[in-house]
Amino acid sequence: KLRGGLESEMIYNGINFEDFKFRTNYENIAGKNIKLVQISRLLHQQKGQDILLEAIALLVNKFEIKNIHLDIVGDGPSEEYLKKLSESLKLQKYVSFLGPKDRSWVYSSLINYDVLVQPSRIEGFGITLIEAIATGLPVISSNIEGPLEVLENISSAYIFDVNKVEDLAAKIKQLIFDYELGQIEKKCLESFKVAEARFRVKDTAINYLNAYQKML
Repeated sequence: KLRGGLESEMIYNGINFEDFKFRTNYENIAGKNIKLVQISRLLHQQKGQDILLEAIALLVNKFEIKNIHLDIVGDGPSEEYLKKLSESLKLQKYVSFLGPKDRSWVYSSLINYDVLVQPSRIEGFGITLIEAIATGLPVISSNIEGPLEVLENISSAYIFDVNKVEDLAAKIKQLIFDYELGQIEKKCLESFKVAEARFRVKDTAINYLNAYQKML
C-alpha cells in the first residue's frame, strides 16, 4: 500500500487461535441478560469507554432494555472519571469495572460473554477484536481505520459511526435482535474462518521472514 508517498507491504499482526476457548452455546437470549465486555486501557479520549457508557444508559433508560450488563476490563488514567460517569448515569446495576486481567483470563473468559465492544476514537490495529472472533464472539466497533481493516469481510461485526452514542445503541439493539432470530452462530462461524485465514501468528512470522529476504 502507499502511505506517506512510499510503497509498503502490509503484514498483519497475528494471534495463536489455539490459545482461545471457542464458544459453542448460542442460545436465544430473549429474557436473559446479554453480557457485553470491553477490554482496553482506560483512556476514554482514545478508547471511547464514555461513548459506550452513554449508549448503555440510552438503552436502559429510553428503550427500557434492562437485561444488559457491561464488564469493563483494564486500568488507566480515566478509571475514576469513568466510574463517576457510570454513577451519574445511574448504571451501577448495569456496569462493572473488573480492573486489569492477564492473558490467561482473556483466553479462558471471553466465551462467558455475548459480544465484545470496541468504541475507540483512535485505534492502531485492534488485536482484541481478532481475539473475540477467535473465541466465537460477535463484535461491535467504531468505523475508524484500524478496526475497519481488521473487520473486512467479518459478518459478525457490527460497525457504528465513531462518537455517535445513538448509533452504538442501535447496533447493540440490532445484535440483541439477531440473537433472538438465531443468526449469530452462523455469522460467528463464518467470521472465525475468515479471521483464521488472515491473522494466524505463524503466517505473520513467515510474512516477516519473506519480507526481510526481499531486502537482502
